[in-house]
Amino acid sequence: MVSNNYTPEIVEALNDLLGSFFQMNSISDNMAYALDCELNCPCASQVFHLKFAHVFPSDTFADKLSEVMIQEGIRPVRKPLNGNEDTYENIELLFNDAYSEMDSLKRKILDTIEFLDYNKSCKVFVIVLENMAEVASSLLHQCDTWRQKAKLYSASPELFDAEFEGFTKI
Repeated sequence: MVSNNYTPEIVEALNDLLGSFFQMNSISDNMAYALDCELNCPCASQVFHLKFAHVFPSDTFADKLSEVMIQEGIRPVRKPLNGNEDTYENIELLFNDAYSEMDSLKRKILDTIEFLDYNKSCKVFVIVLENMAEVASSLLHQCDTWRQKAKLYSASPELFDAEFEGFTKI
């Protein structure tokens, strides 16, 4: 095992961010299920689930952070998740929430970078997290497109569903 000189606060900040990636996956999964089961948007559900929800536990976010933590001698800890049982009356509400949740995650990444940036030994994490922040920005932009389209198509969710993949650029 690699020994490390990271403070408990650094370890906690990294594990908190790791937990946020898994939490975002859970939130997004719930939204995908709502799209399919409650809002009758099966095409949107599949695209949203595979292209958006699955990115958070993947090597883009959680798996990548875990890998670097292990390389640096920090044990990743997967903390308990909050339940996600929100229901949605319409696509507009769902995609407003998706935008808000993605914005919060991006801010958490940036806050973690800011916290770690004051410690030279954390440079490897800062570099990895800066790349994640860039991806988070593109995902936030995608969420903004989805919420604008959801508002535009609010009276025609079946048309929104049929065209969802066309305005998904991730």
